[in-house]
Amino acid sequence: MNASLRTRAPIGTFWPRVARAYGWWRVSRDLDGLHVAGLEGLVREVEDGPRLIIANHVAWWDGVVASALGHALGLEVRLVTRAETLVQNPWMRHAGVIPLQGGLALRGSVREVAEFLDGPRRVAWFFPQGRQRPDSVRPLGFHGGVRLFTGIAPALPVALAYPFREVEVPAAVLDVGAPLTEGFEADVTMRLNRIAEFVEGDPRYVEVIASRRHAQQGGSGSRLLGAAS
Repeated sequence: MNASLRTRAPIGTFWPRVARAYGWWRVSRDLDGLHVAGLEGLVREVEDGPRLIIANHVAWWDGVVASALGHALGLEVRLVTRAETLVQNPWMRHAGVIPLQGGLALRGSVREVAEFLDGPRRVAWFFPQGRQRPDSVRPLGFHGGVRLFTGIAPALPVALAYPFREVEVPAAVLDVGAPLTEGFEADVTMRLNRIAEFVEGDPRYVEVIASRRHAQQGGSGSRLLGAAS
């Protein structure tokens, strides 16, 4: 059975909700929290309407972190990834992953993303590197196909990294920019270059999910999100 047929199972709402809650639990349990620069801008953007997120791709954790952020912000989240990945891992389809297919089938992928984004508080994540690469690699090597989707909704550049502080596990750190229509790779590269400032205590990085390892009861990010709801 080909990739087109095997990846077109409908996505309900239950399992994507489970995936978001699972992401929040995994981040709080196994990482040094989730910290976001540009959080206020991100909250404003998703309040205004659906958005695309264009991010670098570091590790398996990226999808977990995207789901966890959606849970924290009360968003519907979809990840867009290569159809081959879903053929190998069909359970991902039910968790809310949309297949990115090539050739004539690409129009179906564009249509499915557009249909998903036809609603409030919805975000679709793209990782245009197409594979996992260390956040230190330059150039990042973004593929240009993401431009086919940027006409659907405003697209936000996001840098994603996992730096260590003074504990044995890394933190998940995002730096979110304002909407762009081009130049995503340059913008994400700039944001990756300054994520080292998080380790130095830059207050722009707001804690959205606290690490249970530190027995913290929420941070300033939790208070900001509460005020926004």
